[in-house]
Amino acid sequence: MNPVFLKPESDRCSQVVVLGKVLAKQEASTYRDSRSRLWSILKENYARLSRQYEVMVIEGASSAAEVNLRKWDLVNWPVVEFTVLPS
Repeated sequence: MNPVFLKPESDRCSQVVVLGKVLAKQEASTYRDSRSRLWSILKENYARLSRQYEVMVIEGASSAAEVNLRKWDLVNWPVVEFTVLPS
């Protein structure tokens, strides 16, 4: 499961790939502004896949140990917490 993928293009800009299609090229500030929309897509995709499969492999991005990025993280710890902790 990797519905949101960031493909770095420079130090400040990445392609945002959603469900296998390029959504946009964004700088970090623009990406942060789109987090809630991307989080909704991620949750919907997880729900759909969890109905179809008993086991899923969820791939994060970069390093979950980068505490300086934790505030803006979307694909590492938030996904772990969402999939493991009860609602």
